[in-house]
Amino acid sequence: MKKANHHKNGAPFQYAKSIIAVVASICATFHLPYRQLAGTLQGMMPGHKTPDYS
Repeated sequence: MKKANHHKNGAPFQYAKSIIAVVASICATFHLPYRQLAGTLQGMMPGHKTPDYS
């Protein structure tokens, strides 16, 4: 993320493009609502920051 945010104007990126692609694939494949997707991600990546849709 340091490389992606280097010389970037505005707010820094929080998630890599590859993570966003994987999450979009999971969402499309399993037809999960956003809150259920967030819970699934928290279970898959304990200790990492996951999106909060509240």
